[in-house]
Amino acid sequence: LFKMSCQGIYMIKLFKENWKKITSRETDANENFWTWKLTPIRYGMSIEIGKLIEQYVKGNTLDIGAGNLLYKKRLLNKRSSYTSCDKYSNHSNIDDLFDIKKLGYKNNLFETVFCNQVLEHVDDTPQAIKEIKRVLKTNGVLILGTPFYFYLHSLPNDYFRFTNEGIKKILKDQKFKIIYQQSICGYFSALVEPLNILFSFCGLRLPIFQTLVNLINFCLLVIPFYYLDRLLKTNRFYPCIYFTVAKKK
Repeated sequence: LFKMSCQGIYMIKLFKENWKKITSRETDANENFWTWKLTPIRYGMSIEIGKLIEQYVKGNTLDIGAGNLLYKKRLLNKRSSYTSCDKYSNHSNIDDLFDIKKLGYKNNLFETVFCNQVLEHVDDTPQAIKEIKRVLKTNGVLILGTPFYFYLHSLPNDYFRFTNEGIKKILKDQKFKIIYQQSICGYFSALVEPLNILFSFCGLRLPIFQTLVNLINFCLLVIPFYYLDRLLKTNRFYPCIYFTVAKKK
């Protein structure tokens, strides 16, 4: 019985370590075919980010909370100059190690600031937005992604979730003009997320079957639940992620 208990504890610990590895953006730098197809939320996020980058990114671009530079290739596809910063990243190609609350850049330097899934880990949101405003040029654009209906992650530095009106107020208080806002995914996408992670975990433990496992996961648990949320429009009341585009007046 003692041996079985120890084995159980070991398996739980192993699962938690792999869960953290799978869900951490710090491991997302090795982007591959499946990176954006492991969960409905990732799938929806990828589609929305592609639209926003295509429509709004221009000129000198700052990627805040860049981690392992997951979005660098997409942002550079717009042929913008690209600068990455992150408080904690140890990526060899990160440009600057700056806290979002105290960015070490000159005023009015960037035409675009891209900041996706970062503000929930910042303990002073108004100060972060104030700094973003400072480094943006007049009429510069902020592309912001924030979670609402999403599990706790990167603990203990997970402080907030944001509503549509909450983000609007924070940005308007800093004299930003909201030019676009959209929520993605919903109740069913969030509900199935643990199963998506479990499937990915199985794929990691059995590398030979990883592609097959990912394919089954995508066909049975990603696409159906993503489109079920779209069909029922659950993002209106249970949005997983908000994307906001705002312009510095």
